Amino acid sequence: MMKRATAAAYLDLSEAAFEREVMDGVVPMPVKLGGREHWCRLAIDAAMDRLTGDHIPDWRASSPLYNPALQEPQRVRQKKGRIGGATTEQALAHLQRAIDAGKAERRKEVMARRASTGKGTKPS
Repeated sequence: MMKRATAAAYLDLSEAAFEREVMDGVVPMPVKLGGREHWCRLAIDAAMDRLTGDHIPDWRASSPLYNPALQEPQRVRQKKGRIGGATTEQALAHLQRAIDAGKAERRKEVMARRASTGKGTKPS
């Protein structure tokens, strides 16, 4: 608990400025203790927190929509592809193997054509 002069000094205000802030409702009203007015430091701190906006709780912090840490993990649903009831990953892997096999077959054809025409071979 602080008397007027101490509370004003705590807020770095003159006693007159401190009294104006009390009358304006920025600083809490005093309590009578021992027949004199005293201010609670915790009440003054809470008033300053409200004044600076530090007391405002962030409602988004407890919302899963805005806080990814609170979101439930998404379940990955396996979709069935059209190739023999395979999953999409399996179907894509099958297609990639077919493409690679086609490329290899094409490469063999080009090499055979070059060998038969003599183009693109190293002279011995």
